[in-house]
Amino acid sequence: MDEAIKEAIELIEAQEAKLEQIKPTIVRYCGDGPVTRYERWKEHTRKLLAARISEEEAKRFQIIQEQREKTVPETGKFGYEYRKIKPFFLTLKEGLMDGSIELSGTDWIGQRFRVLSKLYDLTVPRNEQKIFYDDFYREVGLERKIIDRALEYWEQKYLIQTDENDIWLTSDGIDEVLRTRQHPERPTPFNPAYVVNYTDNRITIQGDNIGQAQAGNNATQSLINNQPISEILPKLAELIAAVGQADFEDRDEVVRDLEKVQQLAQSDDPKSKWALIQSKLTSAKTAMEIVGFTYKTLPYWPVIWHYFFR
Repeated sequence: MDEAIKEAIELIEAQEAKLEQIKPTIVRYCGDGPVTRYERWKEHTRKLLAARISEEEAKRFQIIQEQREKTVPETGKFGYEYRKIKPFFLTLKEGLMDGSIELSGTDWIGQRFRVLSKLYDLTVPRNEQKIFYDDFYREVGLERKIIDRALEYWEQKYLIQTDENDIWLTSDGIDEVLRTRQHPERPTPFNPAYVVNYTDNRITIQGDNIGQAQAGNNATQSLINNQPISEILPKLAELIAAVGQADFEDRDEVVRDLEKVQQLAQSDDPKSKWALIQSKLTSAKTAMEIVGFTYKTLPYWPVIWHYFFR
């Protein structure tokens, strides 16, 4: 299973487990506290679905509440929504596993450029005009359905051509790869500037000049353009330590997300994990926003956020 899909399923299961924790407190005690916690859980879940899976699925989740408001009195809302949310989560997980529901956002953009870039690497520098399908699938390192989807996309854009046995780049396809690699700060009709993170041998911040970013409490300003990832890791460790010492609801969940970012950033090939890093940072940010925690003053938060998102 693709790692991004596995992460999305784990997120759904984590939210499902939280719902089960909330259920007995509402059923037995009700009251403002459990109800408020449930409403906060719903808002957190909706934002996570939008950030990690798709806006469409977040809207489907929201519709459950809107339907309840039209048909069920306030006193019966939890039972109604619970009976709808459980099968919704099951359908979501099954759809992610069988491919009928696809992740959206930067992960797909990076994956499709990775396919185009790999096709270039396997042909042009070797003076090979074409490559066999089977050889290409082995070399790319993505699930076949993702590769097929990317090839279909690039063929529709006339950047590649295929026949029964082979794949090859068109002249426009070669130009697209070279243009993105040579000028990663410039978006193209097919790729935003940050997509270089999936292909370059160095992990750098791309895009327009970011300039100086204020790094929070007692932190010096840092120019984060072209900063190597080795310089970000100590800042990330300090951020995790600061969050661990703070006092707010769901703190442990935020720490786990940030520790996962740290683990992915320290991996042998962090550029291939860029979308997962972004997802975990977004999850941490969303959790802190929902409980009203002032995360922007944390040590190095602006620097780390800009590093992984620009």
